[in-house]
Amino acid sequence: MNFKRIQWIFIIAFVLLDIGLCISLLMGTQFHNSGRQQSQSQITMKEMKNDMISFGSLSNHRQDGYYIAAQDNNQWTSNSRVTSLKNQSSHLNNGTVTSTFQKPIKIHNQVNQQQQLDKLVHSKRIIHGQEYTYCAQLSNKRQVVYAQTVHGQPILDNAGQLRLHINDSNEVTGYTQNYLNHFTILRPRSLTVSQQQAVTWLYRHNQIANNSRIRYVLFGYDKIKKNGNQLVYVPIWNVNVKSKTGDNTQNLRVNAFSGTLFKMNGDN
Repeated sequence: MNFKRIQWIFIIAFVLLDIGLCISLLMGTQFHNSGRQQSQSQITMKEMKNDMISFGSLSNHRQDGYYIAAQDNNQWTSNSRVTSLKNQSSHLNNGTVTSTFQKPIKIHNQVNQQQQLDKLVHSKRIIHGQEYTYCAQLSNKRQVVYAQTVHGQPILDNAGQLRLHINDSNEVTGYTQNYLNHFTILRPRSLTVSQQQAVTWLYRHNQIANNSRIRYVLFGYDKIKKNGNQLVYVPIWNVNVKSKTGDNTQNLRVNAFSGTLFKMNGDN
């Protein structure tokens, strides 16, 4: 009886020891792989600097995102509603509103300019204006971009954007507007590649030229597929690169799920 009890004690002890060793080995492997990946990224970024590629801090934090469907509906508003907008000459064509203000709207330098533009966009002058958010990275002196958002992230193609036109006197002369509706989640939330992984992938695949500067790396959603009047969006990293020797600027887009160059199905 005592012998059998001792046998069972030894068997249980060996099983527990084996389980502990397996867990330790698994955790060690994961730590090693994570450390190796981080080390490779650090080496790649050092190579980029040696090639005179300038960039700011790149996060290795992984975002999360969804496959999203949206409605491509040219009839999201009516032409009669568009033409009745006050103090502007507007028309609707294939789902795009084009408008010119009867009197350009001055943007004062001494006051917060974004607040002034927000007040305009979110007013009754613009249909569904409250659904658009200022996007600094996509804007310039002649065009200010507002984008619809999906789970807090901007739509990065024209289909979900409002663009304000600015003249030499720093006045808003009008706008063009597209609008998406009926957003639907197609798949559960998934992790994406990090900002750092997206940029280093582009460099390793010869997409970023030497002697250039990465101006910004923006996370958002872009259209990957069109099926009838349904558009499918996925999260991407938009990497804006400018040459140091000229005015050439590129927007390089990485599919944040696959970690490879973004391409719209059937568009390339």
